[in-house]
Amino acid sequence: MRRIILIVCILAAGMQISAAASPSLIIGEFATHGDILMGFVPTMVEAGALVPTAEVVQGSPLKTGFIMGGGYSQRMIWKNADGSPGVMDDRLFNVWSARWNLFLRQGFIRRGPDDADIVTVSTGIRGRWETYTGNEDTVFITDNLALFPDAGGTVSNELTAAVSVNLIERNGIIPKGAFGICAVNWAPPFLLNTLLGTTDYLLLTGEVRGYYPIMQRTGSGGLNIFSVYLANRMRVDTFFKYGSDIPVFPQIYTSLGTKMRSLEPLSYGTSFTAVNNFDLRFAGPELGPPGLYPMLILFTDLGYSGGTYANTSLAENSIFLSAGIDAVISLFDFIHAGYRFSSMIFGDTMIETGVTGGIVIGIQFL
Repeated sequence: MRRIILIVCILAAGMQISAAASPSLIIGEFATHGDILMGFVPTMVEAGALVPTAEVVQGSPLKTGFIMGGGYSQRMIWKNADGSPGVMDDRLFNVWSARWNLFLRQGFIRRGPDDADIVTVSTGIRGRWETYTGNEDTVFITDNLALFPDAGGTVSNELTAAVSVNLIERNGIIPKGAFGICAVNWAPPFLLNTLLGTTDYLLLTGEVRGYYPIMQRTGSGGLNIFSVYLANRMRVDTFFKYGSDIPVFPQIYTSLGTKMRSLEPLSYGTSFTAVNNFDLRFAGPELGPPGLYPMLILFTDLGYSGGTYANTSLAENSIFLSAGIDAVISLFDFIHAGYRFSSMIFGDTMIETGVTGGIVIGIQFL
């Protein structure tokens, strides 16, 4: 069965795409709506700026960042009326949202020809407003607020803190090295989280990514002709406070279905999830503009979903293994667009079995 897969991956503080010494543009999250141009054009976008504000550490200025955005998108619920995983006939609804994010970022220990920070510490506050349409026939309704406390709309704010270590260097388009981050997101009631709907959770996230080039051939001007490299990501999300006030949107980032290929996005959203994504990548040639090139990706994902489902006492304890192939075009070394063949080797998907294929468009998370 053919399906369209949207990979929505979140950048912890956005993507900096201009020089660090001056204010720089940040691209945050984006999402699409499947009924608008077949979901190929972002209809919800976050953007902002990162501005040097003070010289706290010599050579590494303290930076203030802000991101704002919003728009219109779709969301799908893979749950039954009791909160257990399942497939309802009506599971798709529309989301109107506005987002805001204000944070401070401080780097330490600069290195390399790009003079990048090895260690970065950040803290801030992030929030959103959401309201919904088209959900009247789904389980995501105000008659089911015990399971979906945000079904009548939500205003949610969270305090964020993160420490990252970046040891990645690039030779053209090919990365080498490792990156790790540990982040805490706390959304207590006193942050106006009972103004519309209710939100109350504490989330800890840990992630490590690594890259190792096997071969690389470059041509004139340093453009990549053909390269082969390995990429691997390990990620763990655990909710230390996972009671009766968990909206749907935090599960978008932590559910195993969002992090593991071959599973439906937002499925298996439990209080503890862990995943290992492994890629063997064939990249090139660059098609003129730097960062524009075809890629063939052979991948295998191993995941675990445990603990309980949000706002229920229903337990889960499942292991999943999948494998597949992506044939994509890398756009500016940031967004991948192409086609995916994949198969769940071990574990149950929500609706599809065997080898499946579908269009894939999104930020490359690994």
